[in-house]
Amino acid sequence: MHYCDHVVQMVMVKSRQNKTLLGAAIVSMLVIVGCASKSSSPDTTRVKNSALTTTTVADDGTQSTTTVADDGNETTTTVADDGNETTTTTLAPLAYAIGDKGPAGGVIFFADTEDEFATFDFLEVAPAGWSGEKSDPTASWCDDLGKELAGAGATEIGTGQGNTKVLEQSGPTCGAKSAGQLALAYNGGKKDDWFLPSKGELDLLYANAKLLKVSELNDAVYWSSSSSNEFRAWGQLFTSGIAGTNFRTSTFAVRPIRSFK
Repeated sequence: MHYCDHVVQMVMVKSRQNKTLLGAAIVSMLVIVGCASKSSSPDTTRVKNSALTTTTVADDGTQSTTTVADDGNETTTTVADDGNETTTTTLAPLAYAIGDKGPAGGVIFFADTEDEFATFDFLEVAPAGWSGEKSDPTASWCDDLGKELAGAGATEIGTGQGNTKVLEQSGPTCGAKSAGQLALAYNGGKKDDWFLPSKGELDLLYANAKLLKVSELNDAVYWSSSSSNEFRAWGQLFTSGIAGTNFRTSTFAVRPIRSFK
């Protein structure tokens, strides 16, 4: 996939309630990669589903009436030929737009509206001040240069949690205060599934959170959980969005994320 197309798909996120987020982030990212662009203001209007009612009658005389409310909840009333009536209510899926407060107190920065990922629907970034300090803490990726960590080299969206678990399993090899360990230790919202984003997830965080200013992220280099080799790992500069590899012992900023359905 071409990089420009990839960025557009990441930023033009449509929620489960048919909300489209379009604006400054697209313009900024397109300028970075040199694609054509046009100016527009972010549109975060929430559009509810239209209420509707449908009635069907089966061959045996059973009649079913289904009503979809404005909030997306679906109620079906079935009346059998013998007069017995059954009512079933199906709750609409939780819907979040970029910038919404997440269930663990963070900020939503990605919604999988195309069902690309089987294990999650949303990505949530820890809020500003998550560590107890105003600015994000800094840490090395791993104190041990030259130590190969098999399984921590994935860069795609959806691989950050697996990478971070590899770092956790390295034990004292990378240090108790390494970037991965800091992310794993966070339990905001009483959740213990926070992790260090992969290279791809970190790029999403930059495109959908930093540029749209939905979460306070520093103008700094942030670590991803993606290893490059036994000496270097991927990081991203949040003043420009440029990603690159750096020595593992370098000290850069850390911001945890989590995924959920």
